[in-house]
Amino acid sequence: MAHLSACHNDSSGQPIDARSRRIRLIATLCLAAFCILASVAGHAASSVDREHILDAQDITTLDIRSAVGTMRIRESGGDSIRVRLSIQGSRSGLLRRRADVSDLDLDVDQHGSRMELSFQKENASADWVIDLPRSFDLSLQLGVGEVLAELSGGDVDIKVGVGEVNLTLPKADIRKIEATTGVGDARIRGGDNAQEKHTFVSGQASAEGPGTSRVEVKLGVGEIDIRLR
Repeated sequence: MAHLSACHNDSSGQPIDARSRRIRLIATLCLAAFCILASVAGHAASSVDREHILDAQDITTLDIRSAVGTMRIRESGGDSIRVRLSIQGSRSGLLRRRADVSDLDLDVDQHGSRMELSFQKENASADWVIDLPRSFDLSLQLGVGEVLAELSGGDVDIKVGVGEVNLTLPKADIRKIEATTGVGDARIRGGDNAQEKHTFVSGQASAEGPGTSRVEVKLGVGEIDIRLR
């Protein structure tokens, strides 16, 4: 009688039990990889919301810096500066997935009476909502996006690379406003001695008021609209 082997061969000539072990090994590795990816995905986020309540008692100057996004600034009373950020990762790579922003947040620094708020991260944009308890001297820089601000008093210096600037200001507090665009239009409504100058691509506007505050807005490409109430 011929000897019967305990390990049978399949049609490819491989032992059946060896092939089974290989399949089980591959399945185990795939399951482990899936668990690792699921764990990473569970801690990653393509968008996050942050909120900060900042003591404004000793602050006279507010310095804001952002790379991409929108900024909405308004005065709402109270004793503190309230900053809300909606952060979103940028799309990149072959699959156009959004970057992980789960660890990103606002940078806050204070030097005496000057407070600096900054969000300038790679692969992320931020939409700001800022509630101010009172007027400050304001310095703002934005790379790409839109600024919408309703302010009362204080010197204002705004620089935007590409986008739009819309300001509402009290005429009684303004001494001088100057607005300049490299490519686009600039308009000031409600001021005294208002002047506008437009070339083929650029725009300039200026106006005056009875107050003491100086306002300067510079925009690379886009539109400036300032209204004195």
